[in-house]
Amino acid sequence: MIHRPVLLAALLVARSIGAQTAAPPPDSALAGITARGRLLAAYDRAAWHGTDAVLAKLPNPVGVQGFLAEQDRTGNWHVLFGRLSPAADTLYVVARADQTVGPDSFRVDIPTGQAMGSDSERVAFRAMRTAGTDLKASPRAWAGTYNSYVLPRPDGGWLVYFLPAQTQQGVYPHGGDFRYQVSPDGSTVQSKFQMHQTVLMLSVPANAVAGMHTVVTADLPQDSDVFLVLSRVPLKPELVRTAHFNFQIDTGGTITWKYATP
Repeated sequence: MIHRPVLLAALLVARSIGAQTAAPPPDSALAGITARGRLLAAYDRAAWHGTDAVLAKLPNPVGVQGFLAEQDRTGNWHVLFGRLSPAADTLYVVARADQTVGPDSFRVDIPTGQAMGSDSERVAFRAMRTAGTDLKASPRAWAGTYNSYVLPRPDGGWLVYFLPAQTQQGVYPHGGDFRYQVSPDGSTVQSKFQMHQTVLMLSVPANAVAGMHTVVTADLPQDSDVFLVLSRVPLKPELVRTAHFNFQIDTGGTITWKYATP
């Protein structure tokens, strides 16, 4: 999966006459992919450090169905651990982790009585559960462990992602990942899209120029491609090839493109 400079140059060649039949990707589409990928990476980091902080104080949390992370207007993240009532009309909070002075620093609050989450938190949690139920029934789902991510949509609905969880240091599972659109009340799956089909176990040595993979489900990079670049160590660009284009995602998540050769 790792290519040296000579192969990088060969991949990003001048566009051919045949390849130019595809319309160029709009800047707005690429910017949207970058923005969502950056949010996924920030969410993942908050969930990681928030979970570590909670488990340090509550090693065996009881009654937790899952957790979600939310970013407030100041840019700080809050990680909530809880469970939904059977009717999904109440979210019970078992623990919270709130970001303090930096992205790796969280303060933990463990309620002594019965605490309830906000309505927005309840609906986000419900959206995650709704999509998760569908994923479990999907014959195309990966057999390994997924991490879940819930992001608000501008129209009031929810984006719920399931990405393969990393279990080995330096090896990043990538692919077999799903993006759901869920209704504003969190109860209904509106659409489901598998961003990549095959799960690849990717790693990039320190002396590599970049990583590389293909996308066959669309003619654009996916949100999780940006997530991969921003989450991987060492930090390296990623080359993404689709049917008509060669894309490069730089280490800040920005996407550029050229036409691919036939």
